[in-house]
Amino acid sequence: MNIIKFEDFADDLKEEILTYVGRNRDVYEKRWISMSRRNSIASWHWPACFVNIFWGAYRRMYIWVYVYFAMTTVVNLIPTDFVVTSIINAVDLGVDLAFTICANYIYLNRAVKKVAELRKSIPDRDERLGYLRRNEGYSLGSFWIFFAVFWAVVIISVFI
Repeated sequence: MNIIKFEDFADDLKEEILTYVGRNRDVYEKRWISMSRRNSIASWHWPACFVNIFWGAYRRMYIWVYVYFAMTTVVNLIPTDFVVTSIINAVDLGVDLAFTICANYIYLNRAVKKVAELRKSIPDRDERLGYLRRNEGYSLGSFWIFFAVFWAVVIISVFI
């Protein structure tokens, strides 16, 4: 498996990735350096553990968030017996743990892809850094929108 290693990036790419990350950039930099040195994609991520889809929404990982949420919502709406429900819950727990362990790497991947896209569309580095500062890789608004969608679906599903 070809692992993306933060330590192997050029300094200018590191700076752009960390600018994209914005808030908590120092925390992510330490985690990514540690993962690079261990040649690993595994690194525990507490927010991803406790509030995984909300953390994903906050960090603008929309596809993962909404696909995961849709799948779990549909599965939970299917009437099942205790054994099947227990199996589904065990699988869900496994997926949550896998995401928790890989969240830092998944976020690094996302940041690298976003910066690569920007390098194509905004070739001037200073202009790109300015754009990255104005459009960091997190959004409190995205968190609150997903929070509202989540609770709306939960409330509606109670009545189905």
